Amino acid sequence: MRLFEQAPTRREALRLAAVAAAVTVLTPRLAFATPETVKTEIDKLYAGKEMASGKLKLDLPEIAENGLVVPINIEVESR
Repeated sequence: MRLFEQAPTRREALRLAAVAAAVTVLTPRLAFATPETVKTEIDKLYAGKEMASGKLKLDLPEIAENGLVVPINIEVESR
């Protein structure tokens, strides 16, 4: 396939369109996760470890006035 030498042929344009359509259709299906797969992956990462309370504090507004700017505050309790 020639790139940038001259205008693509009709066959090359159709091939490119087919690849773009396949990527558009298949990519979202690969990215979606079900609650079961998320739980399975979290269990793999943490292997049944218990979460300790009091180590991390997040201060977030319930409703942000402006979705582009949301103030957050994160505090970490360290040893």
